[in-house]
Amino acid sequence: MGPVTDARAGRILRGTVVGLAVAYLATLLIASVARALAMATGFDGFGVDGPFQLYNPLRRLAEGGVPGVDVPFFHGVGVLALHFPLFALLGENIFASEMSRWLVSPIVFLGTGLIAMRIVLRRWLPAIVGLAVYTMIVLPLDRMVDPSNSLLGIRTTLPVLAAALLAATPRRGWRLGSISIDLPVVGAIIALGFAVSFGTEQGAAACGAFLVIRAIMLLRARARWRTLLQLFVEAVALVVAIVGASALLTGGHPLEALRYALVDIPGDQGWVFGAPPNVSLTWDALLWELRGGPTFQLTAVPVYWMLALAALVAVVVARRLRALRSRAMWAASMMGLYGLAVLASITGYLNLIDQMSPLARVAGFWLGASLVAIGWRLPALVRVGAPRRWATAGIAGVAALALVASTVGSATRAMRDASAVDTTQLAGATTASDDELLGERWRERADAFLPLIPDDATVWSEYSGLIDSIRGDLTPAPGGEDYAIHALGERRGPYEDAFLEVRPDFVVTSRSGYNLFSEWLWSRWPRMYGELFRSYTPVAESDAYVLWERGTAAETHALGSVLSDGAIRLPRNDSDEVVVYRVTVTYDAQLTRLPLASRLPRYLLEPAGTSLVFPISLQPGLGETWAFLVPVLPGAEEPSLAPRTSGIVPSARLTITSAVAEQISIPTETQRFFVDSLCDNMLTDVETTPACR
Repeated sequence: MGPVTDARAGRILRGTVVGLAVAYLATLLIASVARALAMATGFDGFGVDGPFQLYNPLRRLAEGGVPGVDVPFFHGVGVLALHFPLFALLGENIFASEMSRWLVSPIVFLGTGLIAMRIVLRRWLPAIVGLAVYTMIVLPLDRMVDPSNSLLGIRTTLPVLAAALLAATPRRGWRLGSISIDLPVVGAIIALGFAVSFGTEQGAAACGAFLVIRAIMLLRARARWRTLLQLFVEAVALVVAIVGASALLTGGHPLEALRYALVDIPGDQGWVFGAPPNVSLTWDALLWELRGGPTFQLTAVPVYWMLALAALVAVVVARRLRALRSRAMWAASMMGLYGLAVLASITGYLNLIDQMSPLARVAGFWLGASLVAIGWRLPALVRVGAPRRWATAGIAGVAALALVASTVGSATRAMRDASAVDTTQLAGATTASDDELLGERWRERADAFLPLIPDDATVWSEYSGLIDSIRGDLTPAPGGEDYAIHALGERRGPYEDAFLEVRPDFVVTSRSGYNLFSEWLWSRWPRMYGELFRSYTPVAESDAYVLWERGTAAETHALGSVLSDGAIRLPRNDSDEVVVYRVTVTYDAQLTRLPLASRLPRYLLEPAGTSLVFPISLQPGLGETWAFLVPVLPGAEEPSLAPRTSGIVPSARLTITSAVAEQISIPTETQRFFVDSLCDNMLTDVETTPACR
């Protein structure tokens, strides 16, 4: 077979692989539509996180709210802007929200992935194949293509695209005095400016990675003083891009959104979210997650870092074979550094399956890009005859088999999800009310609560859901928080103040058997829950929620100091009723040797002889005061809370300087709530807990 025939055969094989890649990506899009329809009709989604973290703020936008001002968004206001058009188009109900949530993520992943691949591989056909391979690698990780619980795929998109722009070669150079204007770098800065609004910790990590890589690039190319000047200009441009993007997305109110994202959330990340049942950062916990358990196991996290090592080898080989340009190495370096920089979030709490997902995403990107780049070029490296034919056929054959298998898998998934679509709801879904779109479980919850709530009653939910949207309610919090967990930093005080001032007629809380974090909330927003347990009575329950109705406030009885030998010691409970104490402590929580790192440890009060499952977390600082609730079950002889610390930094200290308590007299129905909260908690050993027998 001559050279012309070899070339023709190569084109045929490449064309076959491209065709299969297109078929796979098409079936993936069809599967995404089927999944969206299945999730949006007969809605039975989780009622605490996930769906309603998006739906609630989208409802506020539809009511005319200003994003970042009276519509906060925990993951960045840009995510709202991305989902709102489809939400508005499809009817502004739970169907529209779920369709938007399940469609936007895969479309954005595939669209931006194709652009990034085109930049790196320089041609469209290998870019299509690269996107298919990249998607096949990342899709099983279940964090990037589908929205999952926290829209992580959306939040990691712009950092990947910004880094890919560094691989582009500018067609011409521009200069402004000593400052060079590199258009791909300008594009990367603009993308990074928006990245912060589309995912705070992702954008911040990407900005840091960009500045480091640019500093190295510039030092290799010019004199030091010019490097410093260029880097300073680019850093200023990056700040301008961040503020400008936030201003654009918030209608001219960038500072409110940036303060919430960069001050309020990070300031509370550790002590609020970093205590049990979340895992705080310790050396033992970190090693446990990295190796996948007590011994090495191929769970998600070990697969992540093994994938990163494979991508590193593939990129080096591709560069040695000149399948990738030298400028692509800077893009790969920035992506890798970004994936590692995101791990700084482990100082808040340890959840490597999410926190290492960005590293897995960029590793999947570069592994796919490198394999396709090598495959596209390898036949040219094999000179003539049979070796060339075997190389071409082998690479194309492996790719074809993988694409066929993935296409069949996507088609199967599409058929399975299509069979789950509630066709009885589909016809009028865009004009239906949420009450008409409920699945079986949400129907039971609504039927249990709604008949008990008068139309003119005020309702406050710790996690707003369909009970609120069916009634047309929005939580009357001044900052627009529909979840208690979003009232962080300076927003916590006004949130609790509003609850006390509004005195809602009804309150909806989650059950500990449905939401592991139910008890966890009590000590983070103590004034709200103190008033709830003192002035409200449970009147109805469902599988997920408890409905409370306001009544007469219970009496309180001051006990005085309960501090003894550095620990909090409460009276034994000889009665046959649950006793609830409100304890106010003054304390010092700091690192004695590293005071600037005092936020790294966790400062905890470990309960014993109470019905609390989790320790109480305290905010770091000197001379701080905090209050919390401690339920004590009948028969408890020595209820107490002992200070302890946890973390990777030594010499942390928690000292209780004063502790006073008051007893809250609660009705029988509320007493049963505390017993159920203990016994429903999945971490409680009910067989050894007398109250649960």
